[in-house]
Amino acid sequence: MDEPEHEAKVRAAETILNDYGAVLAEVTPSVSGLPASLLPHDREAIKEAIQLLLWELGDGDERLRDGLIQGYVFLGQFIPDHEADIAAQGQQVLRGADPESNDWEQADQAARIAGRIKLDMESLLEEITLLLAHDARGPSSPS
Repeated sequence: MDEPEHEAKVRAAETILNDYGAVLAEVTPSVSGLPASLLPHDREAIKEAIQLLLWELGDGDERLRDGLIQGYVFLGQFIPDHEADIAAQGQQVLRGADPESNDWEQADQAARIAGRIKLDMESLLEEITLLLAHDARGPSSPS
């Protein structure tokens, strides 16, 4: 890839992450997840942008590096909108804790969704950790 093309990719990644950062500044983490429609770009574009900027950053600013990693893992909080609705409704049922409620199926669905969010976030953390470990070895290191 030539230098102007690479610089254009870096600028595009910075734009994507600025947009994503604006969303993160407005939301509150939730075990019931957040609607994916809040994302300003698709999940893969955000992941690729974070990966590129982490690669560009190298061993630079540790605080920025940690923020990028947290943003990568936080993508697991964004779930399909219909699941976010189900999970939010289920959380309301659990907060009400009315044993006579007929809404326990929603609470059960919310618990399953929360479990998937946790697994997805753990998977994203593992993914970015492996990527960073691979990049730290450099291109001449054995796989």
